[in-house]
Amino acid sequence: MKSLLESIRVPAVNLPEDRPTDRDDFTEHRPVSLDKLGLVSVDQVSDEDLPLLLLVCAEHLPIKLDEDHNLDCQQLYWSSPEHQLISRKLTDQLLVRLEMDSLDQTLEIYVKEMFELVQPQLEHWSKNPAARHATCLLFSSITGEVAGEHLGKVFPYMLRWLDSWM
Repeated sequence: MKSLLESIRVPAVNLPEDRPTDRDDFTEHRPVSLDKLGLVSVDQVSDEDLPLLLLVCAEHLPIKLDEDHNLDCQQLYWSSPEHQLISRKLTDQLLVRLEMDSLDQTLEIYVKEMFELVQPQLEHWSKNPAARHATCLLFSSITGEVAGEHLGKVFPYMLRWLDSWM
């Protein structure tokens, strides 16, 4: 199951010019990742691979702005409403498996492992917009106390994102 989950992760985009990614950059990846995402069974994911499952889902889930509003998912060029629906179903199944009340609580438990998985892609963040999105979702979902414990690790990347025209 680990190799399946790794193959679903959004790959880096190597663009010939310095520009933001767009929907066309992920044309080949979207249908393949959707098919593979549909094959994932939460019951078959080992405990040690749960952070990877959460990261795969985080690449497609919308970021909550507040209780009633989410960030517009139109900019998730690597994703689709179908990806988001399956990711939501997988996280709901995971909550049942772990006997957790919310995704936010679950992310707090796995924040360290998830960040370790995504950190290599953040080194080249402009080529990895899904990794950047997953990191933003992760850190916007956890409490300030937990985020504060990990802020030193993510802060340098946040500064790079804010300092870029892309």
